[in-house]
Amino acid sequence: MPKPLPLALRALRFFYRFLSPVLPALGVRLLWQTFRPRRRLLRAEQAQFMAGAAPFSFSSTGALTGQTIRLQGYRWGSGPRTVLLVHGWEGSPADFRELVPALLRQGYAVAAFDQPAHGHSEGAETNLVEMKQALVDYTLSVGPPYAVVAHSLGGTAAALFLRDAAAPVEKFTFVASPLSARDTFEVVFTPLQVPQAVRSRFYERLARHLRQPVEHIAFAPAAQLSAHRVLGVYDATDEQVVFERVQQYLTANAVIEPLVVRGVGHTRLLRHAPVVQRIVNFIDA
Repeated sequence: MPKPLPLALRALRFFYRFLSPVLPALGVRLLWQTFRPRRRLLRAEQAQFMAGAAPFSFSSTGALTGQTIRLQGYRWGSGPRTVLLVHGWEGSPADFRELVPALLRQGYAVAAFDQPAHGHSEGAETNLVEMKQALVDYTLSVGPPYAVVAHSLGGTAAALFLRDAAAPVEKFTFVASPLSARDTFEVVFTPLQVPQAVRSRFYERLARHLRQPVEHIAFAPAAQLSAHRVLGVYDATDEQVVFERVQQYLTANAVIEPLVVRGVGHTRLLRHAPVVQRIVNFIDA
């Protein structure tokens, strides 16, 4: 059963249901502000985990803005093969705090970084195009990782990166990742009852901003991803993805190894012991 909307979202739903048909431009502006990332403070256990990382930084030049910003990176361990962790929208490398020690025990080095406009990285706003560019600039600065584990929109950005990567990674795991930019927005638009006319105007503005059709920002078929093996992890009850589309994608790309659980949660997947163990086994196989 869907959870009731918070009061602020109920107010937005009232606006979109009754007022946005006569104020569509205002409706688009409100949606645009809704999708700006908010920097979240780490909880005590997250901050304690991050304190054990060795910090580094690298520069990333925006694919759309042309502006160069500093991104904050983190390293754990010194193994010969590096696993790169990619957090999602309004997420943090601390989201992987159960996975990192499990990988270290297997002898891997682990790296992560704060996405643009997240954590201690510079930037006021970001999007999937810039998140993909951050991955490009990480590999140019540090070198390609052995494996990538990415959560939520971080997985979508990583899929865009691997679609165009010159050299493949050995293993790619995406966890609770929307399959496209449009899916990301639709799971918000639907409960808010955003009218189709407002959605269309929003997507037109987004396409101009990203300088490409919104439909191009999506997972490619598995054969086009530069990864020797791919694992997809989902919670079938996760309301932040369109699971019907996920099922269709996994069926059409049978080379992707699926792990589907129920009732765990969008972010808690990263701390769910069976999921953590499956990811480690997949990388270590």
